[in-house]
Amino acid sequence: MTRLRTFFIVTFTLAATFPSALAYQQPQQDDQTQIETLEVFLPVMVFDKKGEFVPGLTRQNFRVFEDGVEQQITSFDAPTQLPLNIALLIDTSSSVKRKLKFEKEAAAAFVMSILERSVDRALFATFDSVVTLHVDFSRDSGDLTRAIDVVKAGGNTRLYDAIVRVCEEKMAQLPPGTRPVMLVITDGSDVGSDKTLDEAIAMAQRTSVTIFGISTRNYADISAGTVRTSVDKDLLRLCEETGGRTFLPYERLELEKAFAGVRTLLRNQYVIYYEPKNQVRDGKYRKIEVKAENIDRRADVRAKAGYFAVPAGTDNIPR
Repeated sequence: MTRLRTFFIVTFTLAATFPSALAYQQPQQDDQTQIETLEVFLPVMVFDKKGEFVPGLTRQNFRVFEDGVEQQITSFDAPTQLPLNIALLIDTSSSVKRKLKFEKEAAAAFVMSILERSVDRALFATFDSVVTLHVDFSRDSGDLTRAIDVVKAGGNTRLYDAIVRVCEEKMAQLPPGTRPVMLVITDGSDVGSDKTLDEAIAMAQRTSVTIFGISTRNYADISAGTVRTSVDKDLLRLCEETGGRTFLPYERLELEKAFAGVRTLLRNQYVIYYEPKNQVRDGKYRKIEVKAENIDRRADVRAKAGYFAVPAGTDNIPR
């Protein structure tokens, strides 16, 4: 996410319906001069060689590069207390029918545990041959868990369409000062989407959404389990290029651990802010690289791969 700093107040309104694209009201123009500073919002996670999260890091442990040019970190949160806005997307295609019961139970437990703070919210959507919003952003875990409990399976797997639609119609409307996160639970590759993998990644990056993925492709707690060593490369790429992580549980206990792992990461994320040295809002893609230094173990740093410098005046909340 990039933040737009202004020296006067801008107001806007949001539509509340999901079936059509959400709209916002453009601020009225006046004679005041608007001074804009592009600032990048960058959630970061660091893992050791065992794949465990590395806590206790400070601003001095990080270096940030944009298109190969080192940037100055202007602010740093560790761990961040920014409110969470989580989009929970569950695959309800035909292939998950015999796994859906376990997925729903684990997802409901996740919702109950993640909405501990009054500032955090979640929405719940499913995707099969269509994308369906069941509960819009809410702090009521009861509404969310009841909606999760009643969904059924059938149809294709329109994963990319679901990501693009939820990002565009819901996550793009979130104000600055929150963390947009998407948790996708699916057992297979996309089937039937109009959008592509690249378009799904680009939309997530444009809206600063960090994607976490739980693949039940290898889930073998039931007779329908598949080969444990298979990897969902598309889901892996979705998560890596948006700064998230993929989990590949193969049994019920591992599935529960995967949800617990996402919760732990969200509660311990680092957030870096920097003002790009290149302040030209040309709409072009900017590549980001984050390095962790001066720690006593080999580090695997996860952050979004880049962002788009949206032209001024095209969005109240530039991303």
